[in-house]
Amino acid sequence: MAAERTFEDRYMGGHCDALAIALSTVTGRQIVSLHVVHNRPERDRTDPDFLHVVVGLPDGDCLDAKGVRPLADVMSEFNAMAQSLKTAEDESVSFCLREYDDASTFVAATGCNPEGAVQALAELMAQPHIRSYLEGLGLEEKDVLAAESDLPESDDEDDMGWAFRVG
Repeated sequence: MAAERTFEDRYMGGHCDALAIALSTVTGRQIVSLHVVHNRPERDRTDPDFLHVVVGLPDGDCLDAKGVRPLADVMSEFNAMAQSLKTAEDESVSFCLREYDDASTFVAATGCNPEGAVQALAELMAQPHIRSYLEGLGLEEKDVLAAESDLPESDDEDDMGWAFRVG
C-alpha cells in the first residue's frame, strides 16, 4: 500500500495550479506561472506549459506549498529541472514569468481545470505556514472554506488541464 502524499508533495509535484487557484481565490492576489525559455542562437522559444505556479505577493515574494518565500528561491529550486529540458546542445535555458490578475483569468488563459482547488481549500488551514499567512490577512477557517463558492469554473467539462505540469 502506497503512503499518502504529503501536502507539499501533492502541491509541489503536479497540483500547484490547484493550490494557486485556491490561494488566489481566498486572498485576491495574482497568480504567477513559471515557464522555461529555450535560448537558441537562431531564436528563443518559451514553453507554453508551466513548470510551477505560485501566488504573487505585493512585496515580491510568493506563496506556494512551501509557504512564503522569495520568487528567486522558487526559480532556483526549479533550475535543475529546467536544465534537463534542453533540446539542443547549443541551447541554454532561462525562465519567464506570466502574471494573471486573479484565479479566473488564470483558468481562462491556461485552460487548467480548477476542480482540484476545492480539495486545496479544505487543506489550507491545516498547514501552519499557510495558516499563519492567511491569519495575518485577517482570514479565519470559515472564510477560507466559504471561498469555495468563489472558485472559477472550467469552460470545458472534459478539460483535464495542461498535459505537462511539474510543480
